[in-house]
Formats: sequence, C-alpha cells, structure tokens
Amino acid sequence: MRRSRYAFQFRCRGSRRVSAVARLSTSFTFYDISHITCFCRVIGFTICRLFQRPARGTLTSSASITIEPGVSIGPVHSGMKMQEVITELGEPNQKHDGILDYLDLGFAVIPGKGGIVQTVVCSGGNAQFPKAFAGHTKEGIGIGASRDEVISAYGKPSATKDEHQIEILRYDSFGVNFHIKDDKVCLIAVFLKP
Repeated sequence: MRRSRYAFQFRCRGSRRVSAVARLSTSFTFYDISHITCFCRVIGFTICRLFQRPARGTLTSSASITIEPGVSIGPVHSGMKMQEVITELGEPNQKHDGILDYLDLGFAVIPGKGGIVQTVVCSGGNAQFPKAFAGHTKEGIGIGASRDEVISAYGKPSATKDEHQIEILRYDSFGVNFHIKDDKVCLIAVFLKP
C-alpha cells in the first residue's frame, strides 16, 4: 500500500489560488484521483468563498493605519493583550524581551504589566526598521511631518527633551511623543491608556 501526500489547488473565477494539503494514506488508482478531482471541482467554489474572507494578519502596509493617541493605532487598542495583537496582525517579524517587531509595517508593540499593550513605537525607518511607518494621526501627523505641523495640530508640548541630536516633544495628556530630527518627525511613540 502506497502512502502519499497530495496538494489540491482550487481556483475560483476572479480569485486567487487557494492551496490545501491533504494527507491521504491509501493507494490510489487513476480512477480514484479523477473522482477526487471531480469532487474538488464541485466543492471548490464553496472552499474558495471561505478563503475569500479577509484573513487576519494580512496587513501589508501601514499606510491605512490611523493613530489615535492614548487609544489606538489601527487595530491595536488600549487594553489589548499581546496575544490578541498577534491574533489580529499575525506573527511579528521578530520577538525579543516580549516586544513584537512588525518590520514590514514599521512599528513595534511593547507590553506593560500583565502582558497588556503599553506602547507602540512607529519608526521613521532605520537599520532595525528598514520600512518606515506610513500611517498618521487623525490630525494628519505622520513620519516626515514638520515640527511646526506637530505644534499646530497638538499645541505646546507638555515637555521637551534633547537626546542625541533628537528633540522629543511630549504630549502627556494625549499619550504621544514625537521625536524630531532635522525639523521632521522621525519617530512616534504612542502610549495606550490602560
């Protein structure tokens, strides 16, 4: 008796290909394979419809993500557990010290007490995050915005700090910090309220 693994592929008109691997532990004749193929064609439409539903973790760009300081950054919101972030966004590119790095989206999710999301750091692109975060706040502030645009949108910062040629504009009441380098936002740190 021959044991085999067959990959069946389904394609619906106007949709992407869907692959399913079936382990079949029996011997097959051409007659059996043709019946399986016919069966798959009959149920293929139903299977394809199931796979056409938007899958979680398929976010390929951060351009559509909106930051609401203190509350959320796209699908990541206050009170969310780190495991829920993985469920929503998929596995991160890297995990270290409990931090989830989504390099393709340009941000990292940092846990607080009890594994609850505390901070989301949106990068302007660097050696660690080669892809810059492309989203923005409701007020239109994103990576590359000028210092004046930040102040125009959020007013005078709660505090400022200079660190390694980077000015940090803190907005404690909003729950956001903007890091400014060469008069442009190069990093946004969003602090989610518990």
